[in-house]
Formats: sequence, C-alpha cells, structure tokens
Amino acid sequence: RLEEFVLLHCKFISDYLESATGIDWNDRVKSFFGEDESLMNILSGTPQKLEQLVRIWWKIEKNKRPDFTEFKNVYSNHFRPINHSKDYHSGILVDNLEISVCPYCNQYFIFNIDKVGRTTYQIDHFFPKEKYPFLAISFYNLVPSCSSCNHLKSNDCNTNEDNLIINPYDSRIDGLLDFEFQIKDSNFYYKPNSLEILTTKKQHKWQERIKKHIEIFQLKDRYDTNHKDIALEIIQRKYAYNDDYLKSLYRMYEGSVFSSLEDLERIVHSNYTDESNFSKRPLSKLTSDLLRQLED
Repeated sequence: RLEEFVLLHCKFISDYLESATGIDWNDRVKSFFGEDESLMNILSGTPQKLEQLVRIWWKIEKNKRPDFTEFKNVYSNHFRPINHSKDYHSGILVDNLEISVCPYCNQYFIFNIDKVGRTTYQIDHFFPKEKYPFLAISFYNLVPSCSSCNHLKSNDCNTNEDNLIINPYDSRIDGLLDFEFQIKDSNFYYKPNSLEILTTKKQHKWQERIKKHIEIFQLKDRYDTNHKDIALEIIQRKYAYNDDYLKSLYRMYEGSVFSSLEDLERIVHSNYTDESNFSKRPLSKLTSDLLRQLED
C-alpha cells in the first residue's frame, strides 16, 4: 500500500505545482539532473535515488543551482501541520503510513490529535529543505518524527559524506542496529542499574554512518539512562513466563482470551516483538532485541 500513498502524494504535489507556477518542472529537472530524470523521480524517488540526486547537487556550484523555491513554498503553505490543505496535507500522510511512534528513536508516540492541525509529530526533512530545496516535498524525504529527534537532528546532518545518517524509509538498514543488555553485577534481577543497555552495530559498509546516527539521536544515552527498569522487566518476564508456561496459558485460554500465541506473548511483554509492528508502540524495538538476545 505504500506505493499507493506515494502516488497520492505525487499527484497532489505535481498538480498543485502545475496550476500554481506555470513552470515546466520536468524541463527544469532534466536540464539539471539529466535527461533520464523527471519531476516524478524527485517527488517519488526512493531513499537511494534521493542520495544519487543529492550527490549531483553537491558537485554543482551554489550560484549555478536552479531555483526550487516553489517546492519549499508548497511545503510551508499547503503541507506542513499548521497550514493544512483541505485536500492533502501532512496529517493525511501520517494517517496513511499508520506510524504511531517516532521512527528515529522508537521512544515517543506521534499522531494527529484532531482534524484542525494539532499534532504530536513534526515533519523532519531528512535532507534539510534549506540546503536541498528540490527535495522539500519529496515523499521519502518527509519523515514524521517526535520533536526531540527533529531538534537533535537539526539541519547539520546529511550535508556531506561525513555526516550522513539513516533514512527510516531505507530498507537497506534492516538489522544493522540493535539493542542489547550487559550485566554489570550478579544482583541484576533486583537492580536496574546493574544493567547496561548497549547499541550494537553490525559490521557493514555503513558502519560509520550508523555510528553517526546513534550519536546524533543520542540513542545510547537515552536508552541506557531512561529505560533500564523496562529492560529489567523484559528479562524478568522472559524467565517468569518461559515457553512451557506460555504454551499452557495459551491452551487454557485459546479462542476465549488469546487469538494466537503471538497475541499472548504481546500481552505478557506489553509490546509488539515483530519488526513489522515496531511503528505501533514505543520501545517495541528494545523489547524485541532483548528477547532475541535471551533466546540466543
């Protein structure tokens, strides 16, 4: 369904640009990025495509870059939360994506509060719109996020090869960043501070990029400082509700209380553990990673 939302987004933006500016944007895009590119490529380009376009942008002298101010105007005047267009706006994007938790930190809820523009989310431009105006309204450049992550990221990320971080839409990063716990003393079952929560990076060509991502969003500090008690509870529940006990509970209440064994596990651990559901509830990534560590 994501492709369907991308098409909806691109249709609104391209129709509005055509009617409001009278500019042939395809010609402007082709003259700068090459004959194989188009307005649609910019609006719907995957994270990988956006990176390709950004690298072209880096090579061109600032005074020779074409004017894409209208793209920023569309975002500011018709798309961002405080200026909702009746036909299409950021609230519709967030509802369509069914994202309830910040994809950068998986720590805070983000959602629309009502239909007049009040929200608990902000729209982060993965590539800052002030530095990359041609991406100001590109679908995969618009990341619904919490205010904390939007503030931490600022406009200083993704401006050169040395400070690129991870686009949450990019499937190439799956499994490259995990949480794990480390026991500091033998009383860890009773004392949250006897645990340490680590952010672990798999060996990959993006090693430095992942490290930068962790640093920018302060993931190690945010989790190790604030969520040790939750990590301890995950460990305690895992041992208290071992596999045999879970199966006996499921057999006892199958069809009446629990629809599946996965349903029971979600209730026991107070969270989702499947990656496809990480966007539904805070700290689901932490829960899943720690449970997997306990299985190993």
